[in-house]
Amino acid sequence: LDGLDVLEHYPYECTEQTLSRFLPNLHAYQAVQEFGLDAPDLKARLERTLNDGLERLLSQQNADGSWGWWAGDTGNAYLTAYVLFGLSQVRQAGISVPESAIQRARDYLTGHMPILSQVRDSWQLDQVAFEVFALAQGNGQITNHATRLYERRDELSPWAQALLALTLAGTPSGSEQADTLLSDLQSTALRSATGVHWEISEPGWQNMTSNLTNSAMVIYALAQLEPASTLLPDAVNYLMAHRLADGAWGS
Repeated sequence: LDGLDVLEHYPYECTEQTLSRFLPNLHAYQAVQEFGLDAPDLKARLERTLNDGLERLLSQQNADGSWGWWAGDTGNAYLTAYVLFGLSQVRQAGISVPESAIQRARDYLTGHMPILSQVRDSWQLDQVAFEVFALAQGNGQITNHATRLYERRDELSPWAQALLALTLAGTPSGSEQADTLLSDLQSTALRSATGVHWEISEPGWQNMTSNLTNSAMVIYALAQLEPASTLLPDAVNYLMAHRLADGAWGS
């Protein structure tokens, strides 16, 4: 709840912040329902935040299906992928999302997907992995790009490898490739006094990455694909050990 407070009172209303506030509230709302918690004030607060956030996100979509950093800004593929992932999570939670908004976002991402043979920087390759993951979550066509990314998996950061594993695990022929990625991730985990984490070689603003976000996304994939992994408890401990006093995490 402290984390939700930090997000609600964060002083910006850009697309990224709106979604970064929206997603934790969505999963908190699902938890309240799933466990039958008697928390009417919290539930009312979450419903208000979800309604406001979804309305804001949909209203900020550009005519070409993209989202920019701010309403009316030129479309940004990474942000569009992030919003598409978020809307897919909303739909999976049983909340209605206009299919036209999903389809237009898919069309934008598909039309702006770079030719992988021309991508040289690792942060750009990581970004493509995220976009392909978001397309897969939104039921877009991703098979060729996922296969080509797998061929260059050694160039991907751990978080991008983790999302690629989730993407491939959802395809008819990708389970063996996903297993290889998971095995590689588990073998590269680093232990310290505060737990287990994964380091990113080049933290950067382009993908808003750090060792914390890097580790969190590996946990996200392992929790779904290898829930019995002995690394998970220590990896969660690492995240909790680096939480700030106000309930937030820094980057």
